[in-house]
Amino acid sequence: MNGKGSKPRPLSVSYDKYADNFDSIFRKKYTVEVKELSNGDRFIELPEELIKQIGWREGDEINWIEDENGTTLATLSKKKK
Repeated sequence: MNGKGSKPRPLSVSYDKYADNFDSIFRKKYTVEVKELSNGDRFIELPEELIKQIGWREGDEINWIEDENGTTLATLSKKKK
């Protein structure tokens, strides 16, 4: 017996376009510049769009996880209380 959803729906776009759309919606990445103060402290400024989207607020503590190579790529996440 075949029910609703028993067959995969055909893609109306190419797989590459589908993957690009998926990534832009669910795996959006931002590139920001690491800036440095005169005392050597470094910081980044996050785009307002991103801050609103993820619901961070001033004073939130953020985890900074560098990639395995220790390059400038990092993953940020809000610390759980």
